Amino acid sequence: MPNLKLVRKHAWIMAIILVGIFLRANGAVENFLYSHDQDLLGWFVRDVVENSHLRLIGQETSQQGVFVGPVFYYLMVPFYLLFAMDPVGGLIGVITLSAFTLGSLYFVVSKIFGRQVGIGIAFLYSVSLYSILNDREVVPTGPIVLWTVWFLFSLYSILKKNSKGFYLAAFLLGLAWNINLSLILFAPLVFMAWYFSKAKLKLPVIIKTLAITLITFAPYILFDLKHGFRLTKAILLRSTTSQIIVEGSGGDFERVIILLSKNIANILGVINLDIKHQFWLVAVLLVFVLLIKQRIFSKKLAILLVTWLVTPIIFFSLNPIILSEYYLNGLTLFWFLVLAVFVGSHRRLGMVVFIAFASINLLRYSKLPVNKSGYLERKEIVHFIKNDSIAKGYPCVAISYITKPGYDFGYRYFYYLEDFHVNSPKSGSPVYTIVYPLRQDITTDKTFGAIGLILPDYQRYGREEINKSCSGENSNLTDPMFGFPQ
Repeated sequence: MPNLKLVRKHAWIMAIILVGIFLRANGAVENFLYSHDQDLLGWFVRDVVENSHLRLIGQETSQQGVFVGPVFYYLMVPFYLLFAMDPVGGLIGVITLSAFTLGSLYFVVSKIFGRQVGIGIAFLYSVSLYSILNDREVVPTGPIVLWTVWFLFSLYSILKKNSKGFYLAAFLLGLAWNINLSLILFAPLVFMAWYFSKAKLKLPVIIKTLAITLITFAPYILFDLKHGFRLTKAILLRSTTSQIIVEGSGGDFERVIILLSKNIANILGVINLDIKHQFWLVAVLLVFVLLIKQRIFSKKLAILLVTWLVTPIIFFSLNPIILSEYYLNGLTLFWFLVLAVFVGSHRRLGMVVFIAFASINLLRYSKLPVNKSGYLERKEIVHFIKNDSIAKGYPCVAISYITKPGYDFGYRYFYYLEDFHVNSPKSGSPVYTIVYPLRQDITTDKTFGAIGLILPDYQRYGREEINKSCSGENSNLTDPMFGFPQ
């Protein structure tokens, strides 16, 4: 029999988690944005499962030569196995992680600010369209809120003179490169929290902290030692070499503010209103200042949160790295925390904000367009090509693409699932052409959502030529893949 008292005590958070799971799972397969990153995840899992290759790194990031860690990929392995190696396993995996994120938000924030604020932040996060869409993305940066909420708990524990906070911080910082290298920027907060705590560090605590860091950071260290410090050199190069700024950004600091403002407008659900996004940044920051003045945040915690906020802003304003939005996702928890604390400490006005936030985001959620070029369409078009090639007696085929650079990625793992021998067009094998997006000036024979297919000129290919072109290796299995080291 379940403990009814325990169930009643946690009924709200259980309901919120269920709502969050529903909102993320409802229509998730139809809107599964399957492309290059998800394709590489499948190949990682295949390499581990079929080849028993324990990989030390994941895929290459947008910074050339810099690779993300392998932990996220290993976490997805059991979900792939559960779904017979189908990529939908990865989708179920990240939705499962989102449930842990919701539970973690409630637990950690309740410990620091009280149960009411814990319930509030979990609910806000569960219904935020921004969070829902992020939690559906099968990418290594997905668990960033899960990482940051437990990092906040480690700082709180250190402030309370609990040595376990150092162990948790060490574990998280060792894992940071598996999610987003920008999370390393928050490392100084550990020393600040320790300084504020005025606690004496004992030698066993220092030794255990260093040991945990080394253990969790071991894949990076081992890979770097094995490959002549390739990762470290690449990181240093990308961090010190001037790169092209995105046109129209107006400079580094301005670009940081633009992207921050856009993220906040997305979180609030007001991204499409005819109001400058910077207005929402100023509004949330003013609320944060108000909460500090009202001493709802303690002085020490307020200083830590201010440092949390300004560190990435200063770093990315001065650093030559071309900034992408997800580099600033380490601040997502900050924005949700400010909203939740305000709602929890200002009941009447807070309730208005609470209801408006939920209404706006759920309305946007109900109007989400269905993706027509993702998982379902790509899987279907590959399955059709395979069946058509069998009907025509082709032992292999070639695939060409009429699309923009980069949009030809995201098919190779499906060829593997179909046990399909796929060559490049120059091989002389019968060529099927995938067209995306559909264009009026190109006639396609079949369409799969927003993706078109041009069938081969069957009369052009003789049996002897086909057999010769198919006699070599399967290019789908042997050709190198962008961002995926062999």
